[in-house]
Amino acid sequence: MTIRLAHSSDATSIDEIYNYYIANTAVTFEENPISALDIETQIEETKTKGLPWLVAEDDRGNSAEVIGYAYASKWKGRCPYRHSVEVTVYLSHAAIGGISLPNEASVALHEKLGIKKSPTLKK
Repeated sequence: MTIRLAHSSDATSIDEIYNYYIANTAVTFEENPISALDIETQIEETKTKGLPWLVAEDDRGNSAEVIGYAYASKWKGRCPYRHSVEVTVYLSHAAIGGISLPNEASVALHEKLGIKKSPTLKK
């Protein structure tokens, strides 16, 4: 597996992954599928903010296949949060991971990575 920075050309693969979760789970908080163009726009906007958008590739076989992705986004717009991001992977700044509960596997993964639990957002 290879983890690398996302390119606009990854938008279709990312869109397929994300739309599966929109259609089959409640974890995205989205109600309608989104387009690859929407993903491409999000990738470029994330990059212009100086934040990472990463893809994981399965590079076994003849061609690499995008099998997952992660990105960071600003946590809040106010000054005290300028170095905080919402993310599900490790970053060099303070990170806040949002987990829709119940989700024992995600909680266990975050705890294994050393992420400490903060107060739960009730609504």
